[in-house]
Amino acid sequence: MQRNRVIGLAAAGAVVLALIAGTGITMLKKASARVESAQGLHDFLEAEQASLAGMRDKSGVFERKRKNSKGRSVHEAVTGVVDSLGLKDKLTSLQSPPGAASAQEERAEALLEGLTLNELVNLLYSLENSRMLILTRKANIRTSFENPELLNATLSVSLIKPQ
Repeated sequence: MQRNRVIGLAAAGAVVLALIAGTGITMLKKASARVESAQGLHDFLEAEQASLAGMRDKSGVFERKRKNSKGRSVHEAVTGVVDSLGLKDKLTSLQSPPGAASAQEERAEALLEGLTLNELVNLLYSLENSRMLILTRKANIRTSFENPELLNATLSVSLIKPQ
């Protein structure tokens, strides 16, 4: 009898121990899943923080360019870029469409004739990377009627001004 009682107590103890171990393992698995989820969220937030820092840098560049365009017109800005490239004789027309001026943006259409492809690429690069915030809204590029090796380009540009 005594022996059956000891075996019964040992079996009951083993069952209780197994239940405690099973509950502990389940709790550890859930905690591990929460830690993995938190680690994934942490990695996501770090990536978003890096992205935000990059956007701040870009917005800083745009703000500096906007401040540089204070007191200038789109005609002055485009003429300055064209003159710096030595393309003044190829700029045949620079006009503002009616109703194109606002407090923050001024638009113009520039017609350039007889450009080489290299000159056109240099012009677009210079407009984009100028000290002022000049945006090329639209570009219409055609081959020249007189010389098929040359290009005629109509550029719709905007100068963004500070508020």
